[in-house]
Amino acid sequence: MKKIIIGFIFILITTTSNSEISKNEISESLKCAGIFTATQFIKQDELPNGDLAYKENSLAAAKVTRDFLSSEGVSDEKINSGINSTVDEMFGKPYQKTLIDNCYGFIFKLIPNGKEKIEETARTIYGG
Repeated sequence: MKKIIIGFIFILITTTSNSEISKNEISESLKCAGIFTATQFIKQDELPNGDLAYKENSLAAAKVTRDFLSSEGVSDEKINSGINSTVDEMFGKPYQKTLIDNCYGFIFKLIPNGKEKIEETARTIYGG
């Protein structure tokens, strides 16, 4: 009986510790989701090579990030307000490759199978 209880406690502790994200990770995720979302407002001719795939990928990354934060218990109100404040800050600014690449790197590390989820979501956005 002791082994079962100890095993259950161990599973509970490891499951809980692996699924929680820090306040800094939440903050950075919201910032990145806002940056991804703001990319939707950049004119096509201002994107690298005018490639709309940048918008598709950013839209997918914003959706996957939003879904992940929601699954981690972050309220929709906090998600919306965090994303909107970054969109407001980024609106009208040109495409910033380094900034977006840093966000992709962060999100790929934070979200299990993040890269694959974003690629899969991007393929479904415009039926591609």
